Amino acid sequence: MVMSAEVVTLGTVGVLGAIVGLNAAGTAVNDELKEVASAFRSLDQSYAYRGHRSCNAWTAGSCYIQQDVQTSLAEISGDGSVDIRGIQQSVEQDRKALAKPATTSPVQIDPAATPTPLPNQIPVTEPKANPEPTTVPAKP
Repeated sequence: MVMSAEVVTLGTVGVLGAIVGLNAAGTAVNDELKEVASAFRSLDQSYAYRGHRSCNAWTAGSCYIQQDVQTSLAEISGDGSVDIRGIQQSVEQDRKALAKPATTSPVQIDPAATPTPLPNQIPVTEPKANPEPTTVPAKP
């Protein structure tokens, strides 16, 4: 009896430790991914190249100048703030406000209605009660 109680206690402590450890690992991975995303966003993606012309042929040049990160965040937030946590909270509030409540009323099904076949099914037609006999004309 004592042996089984010790095994249950050790098992419980082991499971709780694994849950806490996995939670900490998940949080650490999430934080690192946020930092990687911030690092990618901080990369300057600006470019420019001149066109080329020779022998009755030419190519056009192109350029793109990326905005500063703080300016982009201010445009995203709409109110000019660059607080990332504030932007995330306002996005979550907007998302919750737009969420539709689930309907609890049951759907009424008409038993007399014919079922609609699924897109990958061939519709089955009911045979007629008195089909007309088909005759093949005789050869002359």
